[in-house]
Amino acid sequence: PPTPQDCLGAIPLCKLQYTEPDPYAYSGNGTYSNEITQTNECITAEVNGVWYIFTAETSGVFKFHLRPNDLNDDYDWTMFNITKATCADLKTDVNKYLVSSNTWGDGANAYQGSTGADSDSTGTLSSCNGPGTDKGPKWNRDISVIQGQTYILYVSNFSASKRGYAIDFSKSTASITDNTGPAFSYVAEDIIDCGTTDIKFSLSERVLSSAISTKTFAVTGSTGIFYADKISGQAFSTGGLYERDFVLHFNNSLPPGNYSLINAENITDACGNNFIPGNLPFVVKPVNIEITSKQELLCNYSTGSITVAGTLDVDIVNYELSGTAEKKSTTGVFDNLKSGNYQVRGLNAFNCASEPINFSFTQPPPIEFNTETVAVTSCFGRSEGEIKIKPEGFAFGYEFSINDGTSFETNSTYNNLPAGKYTLLIKNSLGCISDKTEVTLAQPDEIKAETGFEPIVCHNDSNGVIKITASGGTGNLRYFLNDSTNLTGIFENLGKGTYTPVVLDINNCTKLNPDIKLENPEAVNFSTFKYLGIPCHIENNAGQLEIEASGGTGEISLYLNKQKQQNFTFDELPIGGYSVYLLDENLCSSEDTLQFEILLLPCITVPPVFTPNGDGIGDTWVIENIEAYPQATVEIYDRYGKKVFENHGTIEPWNGTNSGTLLPADTYYYYITFNDGTRATGGSVLLIR
Repeated sequence: PPTPQDCLGAIPLCKLQYTEPDPYAYSGNGTYSNEITQTNECITAEVNGVWYIFTAETSGVFKFHLRPNDLNDDYDWTMFNITKATCADLKTDVNKYLVSSNTWGDGANAYQGSTGADSDSTGTLSSCNGPGTDKGPKWNRDISVIQGQTYILYVSNFSASKRGYAIDFSKSTASITDNTGPAFSYVAEDIIDCGTTDIKFSLSERVLSSAISTKTFAVTGSTGIFYADKISGQAFSTGGLYERDFVLHFNNSLPPGNYSLINAENITDACGNNFIPGNLPFVVKPVNIEITSKQELLCNYSTGSITVAGTLDVDIVNYELSGTAEKKSTTGVFDNLKSGNYQVRGLNAFNCASEPINFSFTQPPPIEFNTETVAVTSCFGRSEGEIKIKPEGFAFGYEFSINDGTSFETNSTYNNLPAGKYTLLIKNSLGCISDKTEVTLAQPDEIKAETGFEPIVCHNDSNGVIKITASGGTGNLRYFLNDSTNLTGIFENLGKGTYTPVVLDINNCTKLNPDIKLENPEAVNFSTFKYLGIPCHIENNAGQLEIEASGGTGEISLYLNKQKQQNFTFDELPIGGYSVYLLDENLCSSEDTLQFEILLLPCITVPPVFTPNGDGIGDTWVIENIEAYPQATVEIYDRYGKKVFENHGTIEPWNGTNSGTLLPADTYYYYITFNDGTRATGGSVLLIR
C-alpha cells in the first residue's frame, strides 16, 4: 500500500505544525518510486521524502517554515496543484501542475538550514529558486492558494539526514487545515455513452479508505437506484489509507437517461470530518439513429438502398439490418435490397443498441405486354414469320428484344423471321426489364424424300423402275422425274439415262433429291471362241472347243446344242455340227447363236530334202496340209541339238537360214506339235546346197 512517502499516501493537514522525529523515519522513495519526473532543474528529485496534502478552505496566502533539527541538513521541496489531476498525472506532465519549488544549490553549493515559502524571509521568487552557483534565495515568496483547490507538497531529504525536522504552516492567511468534510468534486464525464460500465469521479479531498464499500456511493435515476458491483481507486485498490479518485464498476451498463451520483453512507476524511451530502449529475446518452437517405426500388431488381446515421453526436460503430434480408455495416449504408419489410438499428462501441427503425420497399408494378405472331405458312426454312410486341399502358420510351436481351431496339415489329423459339423482353427508359415471354413461330414440316430404283434387266431394255417416297410439306405431294410426273412417285419402263427426282407440295415447295443413273447392262458376248477339228492321226471324239464370255449380269451359263454345260472348254467333241449361245443371271442371252462344225483334218506330208539354192525349185521346206493345224508348232535342230528354226501358229516355210544366216548343207531334225499339245511327229530333213 502507499505510504506518506508516496503521493497517494500524502499526510492530510489536520493541524498547522508537524514534527518529523529524531531519528527520521523515512528513507527511500516509498511504494511508488519516480512519481516526479524531473524534467527541469527547478523541480527537486525524490530523495527520502514525505508528502503533505490539503484543500484550501479559504483563499489566501500559503506560508510554511521547515527547520531541520540539524541545521547542516539540506531539505528541498516542490508544491503542485492537483485539483484536476491525479498522482499519476505528475509523472506524465509535471510542469503543468507545478506551483512552487526550491531546490537551491548543488553539491558544495547546496543550502543547509531552514527553507520554505515566506516573503518575510527574503523570498524573491514564487515558483522556483535555484539551483546554480549564484546561490539564489533559500526561500520562496508567499504562495497564493484558492478556496476549494487541492495542493500537495513534497519535502525531499536531500542530505539523507536521520535527525528529522519541524514544519510550520501557521503563518498562512488561507485556511488550509481540514475543518470541512469531504464532498463530491466532479465526475470525469458528465455525458457518457450508452453501454459504459464505469463511472469515474473525484471528491474534494481524500477520505479514509477503510470506510469505502460498494454501498458507499449510489447512482439514482428515473428507473431506480443502482449500486456498483465493484469500486476501485489507485490508492484504495492497493491498500492505501486515503483515496480521492474513484471508479464505480457495473456489471451491466446503465440505460440511457439522467442520473445523479450520491453518497449512500457516511464517510470521513483523514481529519475526521463527515461527508457533506451532495450529488454529481451526469447523463447516459441514448443511441439514436435516423435514415438520412432512401433509394426506392427502380425496377423489379434488388436496387433499394438506405443510409443510416447516429444523432446527438452518438458514435455508431455498427449497424444491423434485419427482416427480408440480414446485413451488417460499419458505414450505415445498405444497398442491393429487394422488396420487403426491414428493421435497422445502430450500436455504439459498447454494443448498446438504438431503438429499431422500421421501413419497407415496395415492388414496382411489372412491365407487361401482349404479342401477335404470324407463322411461316409456305415452305419449311423460309423467313416469313412476324412478331409484334404491344406494351400495356404507356407505350413510349420502350426498347424491345426478341433474343433474350442480347440486343434491344426501338422497333416493336419484327418481320422476315425464320421459324423457331423467341424470348421477348421490354426495357423502359429507367433500364427496367420485363419478365421473359417465349413465343414459337411454326412452319410446315420439311419435305423429306427417299428414292430407290430397280435396274435395267438386259442390254438395251427399257424396264428400269424408280420409286420416290416422301412426307411433310403441305397438301398432296406431286412427284417429278425429268419430264414425267405423277402422284404415286413410281416411274416404270425406264431405259438407260440420268434421272432427277423432285417432290412439290401445293405451295410449290420443292425437295430435290440426288440424281439417279440407270446403267445399260453390258450385252452377253463371246470374248473368245475357238474350235479345232480332229487331226488325221487321232481317232474320233477329239474335236476341241474353247469359249470365254463377257458382259451380262452375274454368272453366265453356256448352252451347247441347247444343253446347259458346266464347262466352257471341250476337247472330246465328235465330228459333227454344233450351235452355242450364252445366258446371264437375268436370263439375258447373247446376241448371236454361233454355228460351227467339227471335221476330220487332212494329214501332213513332210518333204525329206530341200535345196535352198535360189533356182526356184525346192528353195523352201514346205509341209503339206500344215495350214489345217493353225496352232501347230514346228521346231528344227541341228546335229548338235541347237534350235535353228521355230514356227508357231503361222504358216511360214523354212528357207534354210537361222535368223537370216545361211545354214550349211547337213541333216537337220524336226519336231511338230499339233493343236492339242501332243508331239504328233518328228524326223530328219536333208539340206543340200
